[in-house]
Amino acid sequence: MVILFVGNVKLLTRLIQDFAGADAGGRKAQCITEMMAVLGDMQSQVQKVNVPRRREAELRRCNTDLRRGAPQRDRAKPLDPAASDTPDVQKLRRELFSSFNARRNQERMCASLCREKEFIATELARKVRELGEAEELVEDLRRQNSVLLEKLKACAPGENGDAGDGEARTHNSALQERNKALTEQLLRSVDAGRVMKRRLAEVQEENARVAEVTVAVAKSVGRIREKMNAGCAEVEEEVKSLDRVLVGLQGKLLKLCVLNRSDRVRATAMADVAHLEKMGLELKCPICYIISLIASILFFPILVYYVNTVESLAALKCGSDICFLEPIEICSVNCLQSHLLQSVKFHTTEEHNLLDDFVGTGVRVFPYLVLCNYCIIRHLNSCFSSHEQFDKHLQKHGSCIWDQYLINSNRHLVKLKVTIFSAPLLFNTTIATTKSVDTDH
Repeated sequence: MVILFVGNVKLLTRLIQDFAGADAGGRKAQCITEMMAVLGDMQSQVQKVNVPRRREAELRRCNTDLRRGAPQRDRAKPLDPAASDTPDVQKLRRELFSSFNARRNQERMCASLCREKEFIATELARKVRELGEAEELVEDLRRQNSVLLEKLKACAPGENGDAGDGEARTHNSALQERNKALTEQLLRSVDAGRVMKRRLAEVQEENARVAEVTVAVAKSVGRIREKMNAGCAEVEEEVKSLDRVLVGLQGKLLKLCVLNRSDRVRATAMADVAHLEKMGLELKCPICYIISLIASILFFPILVYYVNTVESLAALKCGSDICFLEPIEICSVNCLQSHLLQSVKFHTTEEHNLLDDFVGTGVRVFPYLVLCNYCIIRHLNSCFSSHEQFDKHLQKHGSCIWDQYLINSNRHLVKLKVTIFSAPLLFNTTIATTKSVDTDH
């Protein structure tokens, strides 16, 4: 058994060495298969050696004998049928077992020898194949050697070696010079090619930058065109709205001039209408429109101060107290409109609609006029608690208030604008007041 195990170990060691020295291919797979077979054989041998012996079956009976004095069997000694055999039989039996074990060991050894024989046969076949390849390689080397020898003999000088040697040297020198010239030309061409590649890369980068700049310029030009188109449309709308406002103001001023019996007031109103018409013609130009807006923003503090003066004069004329106007910041049309609607109380829907139209058109043309109109509306609401009281007071002192706003119209255009833009809200009442004044006079 030990001899068989040692043989398997030697065989496994040899297989491992062959596997380490074998090339990548079928040889490694074959070595792995043989090693697995040897390991399986060794495992089976170890398992057979370590098989535990079965315990012999033993029949037992319960110790319930009624007779206490009955002899009990010795359980420590198992029943062994071989104990009753004679020494000769036991000797023969031992020899039989030993021969049987030797036979099994020989069978295992023969099996391992067969595997080793197969392994040796495969190794011999591999060696024969390698030997054949080596012989073929040697034959190839011999053929190459013979070819080289023939070439060497052909190149070796014969009897006229000196003359041939001189010609060969001159030929070789000419070839070397030509080789040098060609080498220099090749180097110059390579350098020129590198320079051209570098220039090509620079030109491509410059073209890419020019393309990017062109795209950016095209986008900016497109945006400028869009802004110009949008600006032209807005300017046209503003000019149209300004024309509508001026036409309405001209008609209302003509009505006021007809109703007023004073020649001085009529001449002043006609002069103011002509001045407004001239202003409207000038504002049809977009540049003049922009300049007028800038001027309105610059003169806004002066306007607030003057409107406070107008309110104070009107309050003194009407005989009532009024607080001065606080300057407000106008951010947009909606902001101003909401401020007016929160500050002013309207008695009729007509006044509310007129103020909406006024804020929608007047802020774009004259932003400061809305503030002036807001001063007058605030003054009227602070003086009178109801519309009836305002009518009565205006019928009594209407001509004085109206004349006060028109007297200084030539000196201050703001007062004239206040009068004009406040006229839509007080138009009906003004007509009634002027009629009553005419009848009194």
